[in-house]
Amino acid sequence: MGNDSYDENSNPLITSWGSGSQEMSNSGSWNTQVFVDVLREIAPKLSWPLIIHHLDHPGFILTDQKGLALIMQVYKKATKEPFPLEVIMEEVWKNTAGQLSFLKLVLAAPPNLFDFSLAPKRQPTIEIPQVNKSNGNSPWYSLSLIEILLRLAETEPPTTVRAIFENPIKNSPELLVLGLAQVRPTWNNVLRQELCTILMGTFLGNHPHSTFVLHRLWQLNPPMVVRGMVEQYFKDPGILSRLLDVAQDLKALPAILEARPFQFAIDLAVLASNREFLFLEKWISDRLIEHGNSFGVALVAFLKDKIKTKSDPYSALIPLL
Repeated sequence: MGNDSYDENSNPLITSWGSGSQEMSNSGSWNTQVFVDVLREIAPKLSWPLIIHHLDHPGFILTDQKGLALIMQVYKKATKEPFPLEVIMEEVWKNTAGQLSFLKLVLAAPPNLFDFSLAPKRQPTIEIPQVNKSNGNSPWYSLSLIEILLRLAETEPPTTVRAIFENPIKNSPELLVLGLAQVRPTWNNVLRQELCTILMGTFLGNHPHSTFVLHRLWQLNPPMVVRGMVEQYFKDPGILSRLLDVAQDLKALPAILEARPFQFAIDLAVLASNREFLFLEKWISDRLIEHGNSFGVALVAFLKDKIKTKSDPYSALIPLL
């Protein structure tokens, strides 16, 4: 090893941390201060962030909190600086299994072990006491963390990555859904779609923070809100009244009525008309002009499915056909 460079394959720190050995798990067998002092003497210009970066090699895996604690102790003694979270959160490693093992333990570590306020690509702090219990130190403020986990789900077992999201689904749903709204992957990420469906169901229901979250979501990602509404409608058409209330509260009814499939839009338009929020005849006329036969076919199919008696509110549509 030279004075200001090193070979990652021969560096004792890299090979030992990557071995998954009992020596690594048993941090008590290491005198971390002596270890750091020896490395400083051998390579005084050694870059400790670069050492962390080079943990991305085939032999690295973390199996328990003792191994993580050892890495943290060595890094803290060597640098007196916060751990560089960007190394594990910004780019997908070649050793994706090792990266995922690192992230799992970081997220399960005591909350004071990492300063997540320094995590890359943070969302603005949410000023709701019940949400901001961690005083801004929640890892789920980091968009980079959410994105890297979604990307890892493309190569690692999806159920393993999915299990990591159980905690924020339960304890930080506001941060997670707002983060998902801002992470716009270019790939068709199945896990992201699943998480959005779950969380939109939560906030389109009667969650105490629904109003705040839905207004913020509409600002960040309107298509995500509309897609969530459509999904919840087809799961349970009885939610339509709640969806209309949300549309009115967001002052977004015209935009939401552009949704597909037409069945959802027609049903919502009829209810809005019954509440005198919408002139139904003009709306249908405009849709027929804009979409032609495709909308007409959808309207007829909708009526065949809905009309049961002359007193049925949907019978009001018959003169418009």
